Amino acid sequence: MKRLTTLSLALLVATIALAEGPRTAYCGITHSGTYAYLDNGQRQKRRNWIVDSNGETIHFYSIVGILNYMSERGWVLDEHCTSYASVESTLTEENKINSKTIWLFRKEITTDEEILSGITTRQMWLDSNAE
Repeated sequence: MKRLTTLSLALLVATIALAEGPRTAYCGITHSGTYAYLDNGQRQKRRNWIVDSNGETIHFYSIVGILNYMSERGWVLDEHCTSYASVESTLTEENKINSKTIWLFRKEITTDEEILSGITTRQMWLDSNAE
């Protein structure tokens, strides 16, 4: 009986240790004008613009600003992809090409709380300041 209890306890400890082991988290950033929109894979009520502690949108004047911002919070650029869409102009006969680039970042984490550590989005700020 003592062996069975010891074995059960050892299996329980091993299971808990594996459940909180290191893993890779991902997020995407879309840069629009001077704003950066964060996609962390969660359902969102509105665009998740990155904001400061006062809820004001942070302006990024180039992708380098976003790279530095994310790097300071432990994120590493994984890759980027660009999609193109041709849109007909109603004012002229020319077609316009719209592009959207998504920058994918990764971060090694051990708990879910680490995923957005140091990053505040508009929705997170609104949720934390709701009365």
